[in-house]
Amino acid sequence: MTTIMSNEEVYKEMMDISRKMNELYKENKLNERNELVPRWRELYRIYDFGFSIKEKVQTIAWRRTNWNEEAIIIEHTKDNKFLIRNEKGLEVYVPGFHIRKIKEEEPEPMQLTLF
Repeated sequence: MTTIMSNEEVYKEMMDISRKMNELYKENKLNERNELVPRWRELYRIYDFGFSIKEKVQTIAWRRTNWNEEAIIIEHTKDNKFLIRNEKGLEVYVPGFHIRKIKEEEPEPMQLTLF
């Protein structure tokens, strides 16, 4: 019997497994770590990152320390990766964790009256 998980449950389990994998890696228990990889990949494939084609996003794909670079999503693959293109025309496949929605800045309120 298959249980349908909510997106939040998928994310939580994926992060729990990821933490466990990192701990095992640090302890040099690579065989145990590698046993967790198939489940993590299964969860990653079904996780909904909430992006759509032609959406503008921020990425760290080209500069690993800077989220300011903008790109457009061109394709969403079956294995839940995204093909993005930056303003220079460069394209790269990235995991969903390497892109995020652009936060729209709220305009500063205007003072309409003097006190």
